[in-house]
Amino acid sequence: MFGVIIFIMTKVSKNDLNIKELETEIARLKKLVYFDELTGVLNRRGFDLEAGKLFNYIYSKHGLNLNRQSDKLPFSVIFIDIDNFKKINDKYGHEEGDKVLRHTAKVMKTVLRGDDIYARWGGEEFVVAIPQVSKNIAVRIAEKLCNAFADSHVELDGKKEQVTMSVGIVMHSNESDLNEMIKKADEAMYKAKRNGKNQVVVFTHGEEEIGYFLKMFHLVKSLGKEDEIKDEQNIKKVKTDKITTRQIKTRRIPSI
Repeated sequence: MFGVIIFIMTKVSKNDLNIKELETEIARLKKLVYFDELTGVLNRRGFDLEAGKLFNYIYSKHGLNLNRQSDKLPFSVIFIDIDNFKKINDKYGHEEGDKVLRHTAKVMKTVLRGDDIYARWGGEEFVVAIPQVSKNIAVRIAEKLCNAFADSHVELDGKKEQVTMSVGIVMHSNESDLNEMIKKADEAMYKAKRNGKNQVVVFTHGEEEIGYFLKMFHLVKSLGKEDEIKDEQNIKKVKTDKITTRQIKTRRIPSI
């Protein structure tokens, strides 16, 4: 009888050990699938899963009534590109370039909040999802990240070098999925590049429609159909998120 009990206990212990080994292996494989090996942060697949899950929860058509302004919870996306990264690799080599990527992840971990979801999107690009804060706070977070990165020098080949980032940010308006927000944040980031780098640019909803409208207006005018359009102020008002065509003369329209 005593021998039977020992046998059963040994079998249970082996089963427990197998379960623990299996759990350890699952955790290892999950890390390989969803995390970036170089920086230790989420990779693109992991970000799509975590941030996408949060986005769908907040803006699910089965949850909030998106037609009610009071039900529109804030959600922002930041897109980051390290400035002149190719030159860094060319000058110092890829191993030193890897240091910059790891340093970027370290700065992000220091600046960002516990609720923020951030990842290495690919190459020298990083992405952040910022839930449940106002537009002003989200922009301040982006600016703080940009400034902190520029102020924290990286040691490359024994030399302290300043490395900067270009940052684009978009706040949720009427986007139906996370990828649409990432695309707009990416567009804002490229505008930051064009403006001189090392800065934050906010994507403004409605400017795409106005840019298209103005192109059509000047096209029609160039075809000699001025009689159809007497003046921009008399054109039928086109509704957008932030501004309208009636405000064209009083507001500069950035070309994103």
